[in-house]
Amino acid sequence: MQSHSSVGIQAPKISYRLGQNSEKIMAFAVAQAREAISTAGAVEIFVNPQLRLSGYNFMGTAAIGNSSADSVVHGTGRARNVKNLFIVDGSIFPTSGSLNASSTIQALALYVAEGLKNSARHLLD
Repeated sequence: MQSHSSVGIQAPKISYRLGQNSEKIMAFAVAQAREAISTAGAVEIFVNPQLRLSGYNFMGTAAIGNSSADSVVHGTGRARNVKNLFIVDGSIFPTSGSLNASSTIQALALYVAEGLKNSARHLLD
């Protein structure tokens, strides 16, 4: 691992770019929004391109659920296939909502932490 910090602390460097499908989905969403706004009577519509520094809310990459057929983590936040890994971020959402997910992520983190606290000696291998 390389040091990517000015103080020399080891940290991963993560690079991300939108895939072709994500770009198509975003273009579709912009077209739908443009149509809705135009139908509502907008005279001028401005579309800003994606901002490099705007960030993204990654969700749904490790969905929580009751079945290994459609989820990566148990309802407790524990990963199904990685020993003693608990996931408590937006990736456990099955999909994204329409608003900022920070409060929901915080609530899930508290829920998983409480579960760990109450049953750690039985959960951890």
